[in-house]
Amino acid sequence: MPGDAVAAGAARLLDRLWESASSAPRVSAHEVVDLSRVRGPTVRLPLAEASWQQYERALRRVAVPRTSAHGDLRQENLAQRRDGSFAIIDWESYEPVSSLAFDLLHFHLESQRRLGAPHWGVLVEHGLRLPPVTLLAQRLGVCPPDLLAAYSVNRAARTMRLFSGPEAAVPEARRQRTTEILESLTAVLAV
Repeated sequence: MPGDAVAAGAARLLDRLWESASSAPRVSAHEVVDLSRVRGPTVRLPLAEASWQQYERALRRVAVPRTSAHGDLRQENLAQRRDGSFAIIDWESYEPVSSLAFDLLHFHLESQRRLGAPHWGVLVEHGLRLPPVTLLAQRLGVCPPDLLAAYSVNRAARTMRLFSGPEAAVPEARRQRTTEILESLTAVLAV
């Protein structure tokens, strides 16, 4: 079936990405997630201090390959070439210092969201049992809740980066929604 061939080709691409990332030096996720984007002088999400501490502990416990990252790897950003191979497109969210581990996790979670997960809390809760997520956590030698917590803070920081500049540049609705997601995930992940 053509759909199966596309899925197999995308899976091969993701495997090659992991192979390239796995040889990169491992660092604490705290070193590749720019917390100043969500907790700094220009943008400060109004998250409870206890929640920030939980996320920071998770970031320190998770070691990820230090690589560059696409920043928004999902099915819509894969283009199939004539020869059947895939190219990654839409590089506007590129991060020179990040981790492909976050890209791979984002790809799998976004695939689940497209299948109908109603909100991030359910998505992440489901992600804790998703085979690609548990496999990635196993490859990194971390527990899935810590990996998902680090990913969540990374996504929040990336989202806030899109509105770089003075704090007023971040729409209040976006700031509020990002805060709500992080707060709700604190309970789901129990980090």
